Amino acid sequence: MSIIKSIPKDSCFIQPVNFFDAVFNVPVIGGYSFNVPANHGQVVFPITKTSVFLIDRYSFSSSLDEGVYLRSVNILPVFRLRRQKDNLVVYKKSIPCVNYIDSAEAIVFYNSDNEGDNLICDFEGILNQVAETVGIASIRCQVTLNIYEIVNSDWIQDFRIRSKAAGQIVSIFN
Repeated sequence: MSIIKSIPKDSCFIQPVNFFDAVFNVPVIGGYSFNVPANHGQVVFPITKTSVFLIDRYSFSSSLDEGVYLRSVNILPVFRLRRQKDNLVVYKKSIPCVNYIDSAEAIVFYNSDNEGDNLICDFEGILNQVAETVGIASIRCQVTLNIYEIVNSDWIQDFRIRSKAAGQIVSIFN
């Protein structure tokens, strides 16, 4: 069963973009590793305590041509979203970056009861150096999210009631 409900017109559209870099031979010899501290815990944007957020879609690309990216994959890059204050993961599993994606649907609602919380992103994976990447010092990947901030208190209350009634209690709602 699903919940079909439009979001209020006064919702704010937010499109944060996060960049993740991997440098050749650091720390993996012969490759580009995204498993570095700079790619963990990047702030996507602050979470307002009184709002509910809807992640509608995401996009992924890198500084490489897509075919070169696919040929260079050693450990498939993935990203995961979580709340900073309590480390609660927004999606139960990491999202794999198998190929370039433009506006893939990935609907999830979330909020936080913690003042001063942030949505943060981790990005991991390893790419090998292939013929086309010889001489390329670093590779940059980009994740873009389409998010709506819902501030209408009547809508938020109704959504929580409908979610519980449908048996779809969103785990991040308290």
